[in-house]
Amino acid sequence: MKQTKHILATIAMLLCSLAAKAEVSVEVIDIANNADAMLYTNAKCTNTSYGDQFVGWHVLFDNDASTFFHSEYSNRDSDDGLDHYIRVDLGEDSDVKMFSFTYTVRANINSNSCYTPKIMIVEGANTPDGTYTKLATLNNLPSEGAAVYESPAIGNGTSYRYIRFRVTETYYNTKIYGHPFFFIAEFGMKNITGGISASGTCGDNLIWALSDDGELVIEGVGAMPYYYSNPSDLPWYDYLSSIKAITIKEGVTSIGNFAFHNCSSLT
Repeated sequence: MKQTKHILATIAMLLCSLAAKAEVSVEVIDIANNADAMLYTNAKCTNTSYGDQFVGWHVLFDNDASTFFHSEYSNRDSDDGLDHYIRVDLGEDSDVKMFSFTYTVRANINSNSCYTPKIMIVEGANTPDGTYTKLATLNNLPSEGAAVYESPAIGNGTSYRYIRFRVTETYYNTKIYGHPFFFIAEFGMKNITGGISASGTCGDNLIWALSDDGELVIEGVGAMPYYYSNPSDLPWYDYLSSIKAITIKEGVTSIGNFAFHNCSSLT
């Protein structure tokens, strides 16, 4: 949990430092008042034994961490055979290219904290059942009851109508038909415009962000992983030609091999 709190503080500081150089606007996306139209899951819980059955999306917007969404754990597969997810429909005319999201861990949990997401993949597409592009992989998410998670800015410069939050591992990792089931209590998204082209993580306690003017900033505490000679492993692989300058903040203890390989626009 200390790790999570640290990286959240780092995210906030990095966004502030980029905002100081360019005008950044953050606007809440109104999902609460349009939840039935905007939200979908491939694994609605049907189990009524413990009161976990799906009763509506309002439980994610009632400011109550003791009410929650629970994905299916009865003896049936997800609707599409994929890991359980929540999908947001931002609308046909969506121009959201960069966003952040937040969720709250279910309150009043002991051993059941194992069913909170540990690893989540965020991905986007323009048709609900089409090919999704991975936008971020988020690791070591919080497990403490009622903890609030705030993501880094997520995006690759392309607007997608559908954003999917797919849980690939929980802390206990109990699975139904090969898929871990999970619960969350609150949820929200924000549209971020101006200043930041892309961001993500590059280590357990490191984050990166690329500003609109081409500065790649890496901040946090700890080491960057090795990337060896495969450039596609780089978190900023899609932006190599856009990186014009690199700033590595104090606290980063090592730079991964080949981290800036093929950054052809560095000056």
